[in-house]
Amino acid sequence: MTCRATSEFKEMDGSGGRTRVSVTVTNTGDREGVEVVRLHLPAQPGGNGSGSRRSISHPEKASVTLAADPRLLAEYVVARRGWIIAPGNYQVAIGPDAGTMALAGSARLSGRTLKP
Repeated sequence: MTCRATSEFKEMDGSGGRTRVSVTVTNTGDREGVEVVRLHLPAQPGGNGSGSRRSISHPEKASVTLAADPRLLAEYVVARRGWIIAPGNYQVAIGPDAGTMALAGSARLSGRTLKP
């Protein structure tokens, strides 16, 4: 059986209203396997950002970069007739599914209006 572990965040970038996270995934088992790495936004409704499957040989480490769709961070404001991402810190987490978070952190995003 192959056991994989997600290790440290390498980078969290919130520039341009989009959250990008890079992590290192290490195969700690004795044979090649496939790991599913997903970016989650725990405080947001429907908080799944994006995912990636990566085949990793033993004892390889692989860098995986994920990006959250900005619409997951926005709310529609009728008075402004658009989807608004409020500036501030947003919680992000990495794991194979919403119930298993291997890492957590935050990214600071600038405010932004998205076209409807």
